[in-house]
Amino acid sequence: MYFDNVGGEMLDTVLLHLAKRARVLLCGEMSQYDLPDPSQHYGLKNTFRLVLASARMEGFIPPDHVDRYEAIFGELGRLFMTGAVRHRPHVVAGMEQVASALQLLLTGGNQGKLMVQVSDDPWDGVSG
Repeated sequence: MYFDNVGGEMLDTVLLHLAKRARVLLCGEMSQYDLPDPSQHYGLKNTFRLVLASARMEGFIPPDHVDRYEAIFGELGRLFMTGAVRHRPHVVAGMEQVASALQLLLTGGNQGKLMVQVSDDPWDGVSG
């Protein structure tokens, strides 16, 4: 299974490497959101690989699964707490950096979960 939130050339490259009966879930197209001209939108070239792999590709939007949120977040929390799932934060400091942080997000320049820190940690130094 491949979960895609990037689209464009990245998705096209992944299609070249599909396993038999793979599933491709499309949730976004980050690489296409900031194009200056819509005619520059990347058209996939490797879709026949879906046929050769007997694979399927479908759209995925979280609101379609709201009835499963509690179970999903419970399982993700468990996986995170046991170390089976890890995250790599990419923190940019300062509200004045929001525009450059957005540019990082749109160009793929971030390395991990991109966040903008707009104030000091309110819990820093608090014991309890």
